[in-house]
Amino acid sequence: MMDWMVRFYLSAAKIPEGKGGIYLLFIDELLDYVGQSDDVRRRLTGEHHVYKKDTHTLIAFIEEGDYGTRLSLERYFNGKYNPPNSFVGTEKQDSVAWHQKTAEERRKAWQGMSFEDFPVESGFAEEGKTVEFRQVQKTDNVMGVPSIIALKPKDTRK
Repeated sequence: MMDWMVRFYLSAAKIPEGKGGIYLLFIDELLDYVGQSDDVRRRLTGEHHVYKKDTHTLIAFIEEGDYGTRLSLERYFNGKYNPPNSFVGTEKQDSVAWHQKTAEERRKAWQGMSFEDFPVESGFAEEGKTVEFRQVQKTDNVMGVPSIIALKPKDTRK
């Protein structure tokens, strides 16, 4: 089983150029938003509907080149944590009222669980520390069938 390495950044401008992956935006301990891109640095240093360099205290970056795997990981984190400003893969996706709120209003109204998939501390970015994130499988549907599974493409080939 292969793990992903999670790297931490205080600024989107420090993320390596041209790398695809998942990005998790934190405000202190609050997971505020999860997204994916084929070039995370470009996505966050350009116009972004949520990311604000003066608001978000930490970016967790999981490098992953495969688009399907990125989508699975994004849906895993969004489904498990339901971050206040994420919509893809959550019940908020169809909520007009939630979309009409500002990002700050959504944060204040948010009720959800604390992040627990890997340790997250602001000092990790300054120290250049990485942590591992294991492949995930979430079985929360009524039949016990995996509803979200994220495997690296090379792990599914025979």
